[in-house]
Amino acid sequence: MDAAAYKNIMEIQMLPFANQTMPLGWMLYQDNDSKHKSRLMMGRLVTLQNGTRSRLPGWFAANRVQLINPPPYSPDLNPIEHLWSFVKSRLMGKKFDSKAALWVHIQRLWATIRPSLLKNLVDSMLDRLNEAIKAKEGPTKY
Repeated sequence: MDAAAYKNIMEIQMLPFANQTMPLGWMLYQDNDSKHKSRLMMGRLVTLQNGTRSRLPGWFAANRVQLINPPPYSPDLNPIEHLWSFVKSRLMGKKFDSKAALWVHIQRLWATIRPSLLKNLVDSMLDRLNEAIKAKEGPTKY
């Protein structure tokens, strides 16, 4: 996925969903993936003809999406890591004839993830953030 595809997902899926279901003042947490931090999403500095610098807004600013800035390396704050751990634990010891067979199996495993697990991971974000702040970028219980 590139930044343009990410922007489309954010525009078509995330923003309408968040505006309908999240309380006023909601903030978006995302990791430091390059497409999340791209010029398209974050904006960029430009030098004008008179030599001054100005910031062109990216998609987030143009859509008034407030971001939570994560530390540079923050797997404790990334709930998707727990989901991948679930999938990886169920792949242990299995052999596949092809990448396609592996992919089909991963998709089947992914489909077995209970909505309650997803809700628990989302609900844990405030605790994760508070733990990360207390740990001052050190490890947390997550």
